[in-house]
Order: sequence, then C-alpha cells, then structure tokens
Amino acid sequence: RHDYYRLLLELFIERWAQPYYQWCEDHGLEFTGHYWEHEWPNCGAVPDNMAMYAWHQRPAIDCLMNQYAENTHAQFGNIRAVRELSSIADQMGRRRTLCEIYGAGGWDLRFEDMKRIADWLGVLGVNTFDEHLSYVTIRGARKMDHPQSFSYHASWWNDYHVMARYMTRLSLVLSAGERRNEILLLEPTSTAWLYQGDGTTADALRRLGDEFFDLVKTLECDQVEYDLGCEDVMGRHGEVQNGALRVGHRSYHTVVIPPLCRNLETKTVRLLKAFLEDGGTVLCCGDVPELADGAPSPEIASLAALPGWISLSPAELSARLLKRQDPGVRIHWREPR
Repeated sequence: RHDYYRLLLELFIERWAQPYYQWCEDHGLEFTGHYWEHEWPNCGAVPDNMAMYAWHQRPAIDCLMNQYAENTHAQFGNIRAVRELSSIADQMGRRRTLCEIYGAGGWDLRFEDMKRIADWLGVLGVNTFDEHLSYVTIRGARKMDHPQSFSYHASWWNDYHVMARYMTRLSLVLSAGERRNEILLLEPTSTAWLYQGDGTTADALRRLGDEFFDLVKTLECDQVEYDLGCEDVMGRHGEVQNGALRVGHRSYHTVVIPPLCRNLETKTVRLLKAFLEDGGTVLCCGDVPELADGAPSPEIASLAALPGWISLSPAELSARLLKRQDPGVRIHWREPR
C-alpha cells in the first residue's frame, strides 16, 4: 500500500501539478484551486494534500457551510486543513493563500456568520477569500443546491459592500507580514497510506486522524506556534543548516513526531539523522516509528539513541514546546468582574 500511494503521489505531481505550475509560471499566472483536504487521512482522492499545494503559485483550500465542528473531517473548524495550507505557503515563499468560502452556508447566512468564518480562517493563515458562489438563475433545483448566492438573489446584496470592504482590509493586513515558526510537526500521511483501502484497518486509520487532530487542536489552544511538515516537500526542499532543519524558506529548531506515526520516508530519516547530529531536537510522542518506506528499518531505531531525541507523551508536549518558543506574544484570558 505504501509504495502504491507514493507512486500515485509522484505521478499526480509529475503528470498534473508540475506541468500546470510551470505553464502558469511561464505565462505570469497563478495556479490555484483546492483538492479534497477534508478527507485526510483518507488518501484515495489525494495521496498528500500538502505535497500538491507546493505546486500552486497561490495555495488554496475550501471551507464549506456555517456549522463549527472540531474534528478531522470537519469544514469550518478543521484546524489541520488550514495549517497545512499556511505551512506550505510559508515554506515555499508564497505570500498569498486562498480559501473558497461560504459554500453551502445557507440562505440564512448573516454578515455576522461571514465575519466569524473569515476571521477564523485568517487567524490560521488564509489571506485571500473567494466567495462561493453567484448563480445566474435560481430556478428549479438551483435554489436549494448549495445556497447561498452572492448576487441580487440575496436580500442583503445591496449592503454586501460593508462585508466586502472589511474582508478586503483584512486580506491586506494579513498579507503584509510573515509568519516564522520554529517548530515543525510532521504530518503522518505516509503512515496513513498503510491503512488505505482495507476495511480491516479502518479503525487504525480513524484513530490516526483523530489523535493527530486532537494534538493539533491542543497546540492551538495552548498558543504553540508551529508549522506542519510534509515528507514529500521535506524530501524535495529539506536540508540541515547550522543546527536547524530548513524546509524551503523556513528553519526549525524542533521537530515533533506525532502519536501513532509508524512510517517515515527514507529521505525524512536521513534528514532527521543529520539534524540530530548537528544539534537539533526531535520530540517523539509515543513509540519510535519502525518503518521506512513501508518496510522495517533498524536505521530509525538508531535515531532514538542520538542526543537530542526525546520521547514524551502528547500531554507533555505543549509545556515542552512553550519553553522553546518566543514568549513575546501571548493572549491571557481573565474572567470579567
């Protein structure tokens, strides 16, 4: 399964993403759009979302509906999906990110709801918003098919300029600076490949997705600043420099291996070995991965013996990372008197 899904990814990039990226690059255009990011860790539609974003001039995702939910297959509330986007954009030096927003939000979607969704996406790294959608007509089934419509069909259309102006200013502000996070959390997508297409492994796949989402949510709630790491992107753009793991335009002093991560790509193993030997820190939440490229590997086990490798539980992770993070900006909540 590992080799099959890695081949799918390599072909998807070679035959689809890379040619489109290069054609747009040659013609002064931006390749954008979204894949099926909400289904991870199910990789049947897209073997690795993050790997595909690297071939966008403007990486993009989708965010449907108006119901907030915190789980691995959620839309509004899916922290992981937005962090994937912002991490790749920063690592590849992409100034702008895009989200198709408000699809299936309903005819009762209010400006208050629109602002709430856009603000949540903006905090996590989206800085361009593409409203879904504008109907030519709402005759027949169209009236009930993924409403609402950003057009004269909506009762609020004549006042929408108020919301549009706010989002324009928000996009400008969020595009003006850069995030520079120094903690890299590996996304266990190559482990997810091991569990695809077989009902006997469905529970293992679900648990992998749920525990990774819970870890990401915990880091967000504890105000840990981090990027997600894609092994394909790390293999293409990763190197070790002066005790840091550099992925494209970003450098990391700490790498986190999440719970239930069983597999690492051989290129990842070599990067981590060089990183540890150069003074880097790897925090492993749980058992040491035992597979490289889907096969047993004694080389991974040897990493755990190197200085800088620290095993700990997920519950201990945030406190450890906060000690390694610049404490300059933190939000403290106080109960109103």
